[in-house]
Order: sequence, then C-alpha cells, then structure tokens
Amino acid sequence: MAEISRQADAVHRTRTPLSRQRVLSAAVALADEGGVDALSMRKLAQELGVVPMALYKHVAHKNELLDGMIDVLVGEIDPPVADTDWKTAVRLRVLSARRMLLRHPWASGIIEARMKARAAPTPAVLAYLDSMIGILRAGGFSVGLVHHAMHVMGSRLLGFSQELFDDAPGREPDPDGDEVLGFCTGAFAEYACTTEGMLVRKPAALTFEQAAALPMGAVTALRGIRTVGRVGEGQRVLVNGAGGGVGTCAVQIAVSLGAEVTAVCGAGNAGLVRSLGAAHVVDYTREDFTAAGARYDVVLDNVGNHPTGRLRRTLTPTGTLVANAGGSPGRVFGAMGATLKLLAAGALARQRLRVILPAVPSGPVREDLRDVVALVEAGRLTPVVGRTLPLAEAAAGMRLVEEGHARGKVVLTVG
Repeated sequence: MAEISRQADAVHRTRTPLSRQRVLSAAVALADEGGVDALSMRKLAQELGVVPMALYKHVAHKNELLDGMIDVLVGEIDPPVADTDWKTAVRLRVLSARRMLLRHPWASGIIEARMKARAAPTPAVLAYLDSMIGILRAGGFSVGLVHHAMHVMGSRLLGFSQELFDDAPGREPDPDGDEVLGFCTGAFAEYACTTEGMLVRKPAALTFEQAAALPMGAVTALRGIRTVGRVGEGQRVLVNGAGGGVGTCAVQIAVSLGAEVTAVCGAGNAGLVRSLGAAHVVDYTREDFTAAGARYDVVLDNVGNHPTGRLRRTLTPTGTLVANAGGSPGRVFGAMGATLKLLAAGALARQRLRVILPAVPSGPVREDLRDVVALVEAGRLTPVVGRTLPLAEAAAGMRLVEEGHARGKVVLTVG
C-alpha cells in the first residue's frame, strides 16, 4: 500500500497543472481534429483528464472558451517585421493571418460569429488591430488616412480573402445579371472583386449612387442601434454625429424601431435629420448635450468628442452607450485607447458600455444587408448622399471626409 501511495504522489507531482492557456490550446487542437461543432466542455475535460467543473475556473462558459480560442489563433500571426516599409510589413502580417486561417478551417466561421455577437473584438484582436494602426502611423499615414485604410482593408487584415469564404449555401444573387450592392475588399477602382456572401440585390428604388452609400453606413448603424443597443419601442435614443453616413442611417433605424430620437449635429444638418424622423435636434456648436441634464436609454456616439464619464451621465441608470470605434477624423481609434477605457469602465458599471467597429466585411454580412434592404423597401430607410465626385477626384473626396463634417456619404462615380 505504501508503494502505491508513493506512485500516486509521484503522478500527482508530475501532472501538468491546468491553466487557461492549456485549456485553450487543447480546445483548438480538438476543433482542428473534429470541427468546432463537435467541441464540448465535457469532451474537452476528457481530453485534459479533468472533471468538467475544473474547466470553469479558467473559462466561465462556452462563448468565453471560443473567444479565448480566437485569441490563441491571433497569437499565431507573425509579429511585425522590423526595419521594413509599411506596405511590406502589412502584407506579411496579412499573409501570415491567411495561413493561420488555412491551418484552422473552422476558424473563419467562429471569428465571424463572435465578432457579430460581442460588443467589441476580443483583447488579442484589439491588440492586433492596434499594432496594424501603429504600422500605418509609423509609415507616415495621417490619423484620417489610417481610419480609411482600416475600412478599406477590412477583414482582410485577419486573413479573410475570396479563397477563404464558403459560398455554397444560397447561391444568390446572379452576378451575371443582377444589380447588386454590398462589400468588397480593396480601394477605389473601376472594377471590384468580392464574393456572393457579401452581396444582395439592389432595391429597384435606389440609384446606384444611393446603393453605394448604403452598406457601410447602414450596417454599422444597424449593429449599433439594433444588435448592440437593443433599441425598442418607446425608448429615448441620442445619436451623436447624426448628420454623417452612419448617423443618418442610425436616426432612421431607431425611428423605425419606435424610438424617440435626439440628433446631435451642426445647424446645417438640422433640417435633414428632422426630415429623417428625429424628434429633437441639438446643435453641437451651441449646446453641449452632456451638460443638458436629459437622460437616454441608448446613446450612439459616432464622434468620440466627449469623455466616457460625461457620456455616461446622459444615460439612464440601466442605459447603453454604444461607441462607434471608427470615430471621426482626428479621433480615429486613439490607437484603441479610448475603446479600451470604455470597455474597462463598462466592467464596473450597471450601465451597458459597448463598442462597435465600423461594418467592414465581418460577421453574417448578408443577413445584415438583407435587413437593411428590407428597411429600404419598406420605406423606412433612405441613404443620404451628400456629394458625388468622379473617380478621378477620389483624393478630394477623401479630404471632404477627413474634415469630419461630411453630410451623409461622399460617393465616387465611375464612367
């Protein structure tokens, strides 16, 4: 008996301690073997040789496990290469991210699903995006140009590309004959390459200029107001930056959900936002809405020109602050600093403090696009085109947007 006891003690002393990293690494390995749908806490516990309850000391639930797995995968992306130009550094990281997705075929679906379900990206994804912003800034990009570069590159930053999407289900619309709208990765050009999963049919009532203005602004607004803000009938909603591309859509979507909307914008856009359904308008050049004493159930901040503490004072005790992390030129991301501060404050508040990223192609894009189109066809949403310019004047269009006072969307025309 003494010998058996000594053997048991030796096994106990040499067993690898259970840790969060060990749990996550084992989960990734199981998903690689059988797919993420077959992954369960019980099966993971069996793989690690522990009781299932032991896992919950390291991951509170299945979604936290999935988020941690995403962070493990992002950790596989090669670090930035030193002493090289920004273009090479970005390209090498994107290619490394793509190789990561190819090593883990299940990963793209989980990243898409969790990016949609979470109020903000996981810590590792935030850190990765922050590092990419740092590369661009070190390469001489202005803050405004970084903002637009991040939009343009979209989900390609995490390795998504045409070859990695599964287009099998519901092969619509017909790219050979249908008029469509949607997303693509790339820059301003006469031709664009995308996948069917990024497109929906264009409503007949929309011009092509209106259709071009719709996806980014409307999907970001939809996610901010409905998905994250959870706006409902009779709630009071404030939209800061209501005259821009996201703001004009957000006002209309909130109104369509039965909310009483207060729009914050310049005097020149006051008539516009009233025509879109705003019940109240605040001219930010004459009044600070954070000092007015009004309280709102949901505040969508597209500008980032007020500290989080002051924004929280505009909320009801259980209200929700939704920060559009795309921000405005001059305040783009703050290298994610403001975003991280907001998330930290949210962990200690009864109020819900949430962050959304601009609606680059990530998450169930077609589902959101279909919902946006349904609002258009029901007469509840009309994209606002503030200015159209020929493709040759793209630089002038970029300058208009960088100034931070664009009315609706600036659209480039081809032909």
